[in-house]
Amino acid sequence: MFNLIDKLTSDIKKSFKVVFDHELVDISLQPTRKEFAGHYTLVMFPYLKITRRSPEESGEELGKKLLEESTLISSYNVVKGFLNLEIADSAWIKVLNELKEIPNYGFMSLKELYRKEQGMFCYQCEQTAKGTGCDRFGVCGKDPETAVLQDLLVYVAKGVSNWAFRARKLGVLNRDADIFVIEALFTTVTNVNFDSDTLINLIRTGTKIRNSIRDLYLSACEEKGVEPEELSGPAVWEIPANESEIKNEAAKLSIAERLEDPGKDITGLEELITYGLKGSASYADHALILGFEDDDVYSFFHESLDFLTRKNTVGDLFAMALMVGEKNLRVMELLDSANTGI
Repeated sequence: MFNLIDKLTSDIKKSFKVVFDHELVDISLQPTRKEFAGHYTLVMFPYLKITRRSPEESGEELGKKLLEESTLISSYNVVKGFLNLEIADSAWIKVLNELKEIPNYGFMSLKELYRKEQGMFCYQCEQTAKGTGCDRFGVCGKDPETAVLQDLLVYVAKGVSNWAFRARKLGVLNRDADIFVIEALFTTVTNVNFDSDTLINLIRTGTKIRNSIRDLYLSACEEKGVEPEELSGPAVWEIPANESEIKNEAAKLSIAERLEDPGKDITGLEELITYGLKGSASYADHALILGFEDDDVYSFFHESLDFLTRKNTVGDLFAMALMVGEKNLRVMELLDSANTGI
């Protein structure tokens, strides 16, 4: 079957090789924003070290060569380093003629759509593609692999907090767990860290810390004669042995997997809370570096991350979102005190 994206990707790689004398291993296209002419957009910024030209010049040279060589392209334009490509009518006709032969085309679940066709889903910032979410490559430059690894890191942080939240009820504090959730959440803020190796190392560290605080919790239960809770999900998730399996697991636990179940509304509210915690974590991390911290803040991070692993109603989620906003004011006070000494 004719695959428009694969063919367009191949044509871009060939033209890039001709113009810049470099073979690209992988590229990612995204739908062109509706205010610009075009169907698909290639972000030029990740390739500037190769092209050794400005974003605009790089896009113009590549676009010109594509227009000459590719039968798929009818026109192009460059907007501040974004190469917008217009697909020729003949290419669309070819695609449509093949699609009509596919039984039940269009009746694909959200989970199948994102996993099979798009590869990533991220809508944590206000600059997402079409205002709905980056599904092939982040506008910020984040690739699909990084996106799912960041989702997995947040998942691991929830597992740490599952046990830390319960251990605190028994008087057991763990500084490693406190600091890890702050650093893990901060790491996943847009443009903070897109290095896959660093993310995998943090995921491994997080599972070790989670197991350590779990053991402390179980020991405290035994000491106090309390029946320990049986947990599931991130609290007991087993990390695979090799990196490729970790990445496969990350894809299974990504945001895209939750859009169908529990659904867009619940997932959206859960992510609203998560993004609020990420922003708060960035303030808390900076304050900590300057020597200011508050145990109540750590306690709330564990409480809210644990909350996100349960089945909650829309009302519950709204209430927690407001609580995150309130607690963030305290975190901002910490950072202000760290910087002003007041």
